[in-house]
Amino acid sequence: MSHTIGSAHSAQSIQTIAQQTVGGAQGQFNGHTVAAAPAQPRATSALKTAWLEVQHFFEPLVGMRVSTPEPQQVNNADDATRAVMHAMTKREPDTLSVLGSLSQLLDHGHCTLDAGRDGMTQESGQMFRHEFQNMSDMQLLRLHTTFQKNPEFGEALTQSGSSAVMALTDLDKGRVDDLTVDEQRAGGRVNDLGFLALSLRGSVQSELEARGFKVETVNVSGSNPSPEMQRFAERVVENGGDTQTAISEIRAELALERHDAIVNTLEHLGVG
Repeated sequence: MSHTIGSAHSAQSIQTIAQQTVGGAQGQFNGHTVAAAPAQPRATSALKTAWLEVQHFFEPLVGMRVSTPEPQQVNNADDATRAVMHAMTKREPDTLSVLGSLSQLLDHGHCTLDAGRDGMTQESGQMFRHEFQNMSDMQLLRLHTTFQKNPEFGEALTQSGSSAVMALTDLDKGRVDDLTVDEQRAGGRVNDLGFLALSLRGSVQSELEARGFKVETVNVSGSNPSPEMQRFAERVVENGGDTQTAISEIRAELALERHDAIVNTLEHLGVG
């Protein structure tokens, strides 16, 4: 971004600069109070973005909650959309929670599943934009930051299902039979989650820009699925597309691995 949190300006000095630049005047834009002055749009946008970044940086220090509310149940597309927003606006998003919420949106969103995922992109984009109306600037910035910190929630996810399916044909594993239709469909389902994430990534950037903020496009060069994401893809394929069972199994395995690691550490230290 053109102004970063690591700038030499303090939070107070950035606010002062913004006020001096726009003369302290305010106006309304998309229902939000914004600075209004004859300054160039790009400059005003950069200052707005810098101040929002400063607030986001200090949020953990003052105990401010940024994440959106979590729905108590997911029974429809609106609930599923809110679940995705909650999972991806947490300060430290949990990969499995994000993937699980995207899976729920795929189930409840009733998106058109065409070969190019165009219908899915358009229809999910409408659901996301509708939910943005209930979100603050800070929450939208947190969502965009999640994609910046986790670029695998995108192109890499759109390919992880196919990678998991192809791994089944590895000759070293001794498999001789052909891939089943269920396995191929399961891999495609995981890929679909990536296209939903791509739709959200593009939608949130457009929304921030519409609100007058200047944000960079997420750099995805060289991004690959995280080990946890790849494990999820493989387990979904093994379970014939059942994402929730896959997540439950992985969480149980992770808990056992943590337990074993603790026991091994204690034994190494001679405790117990």
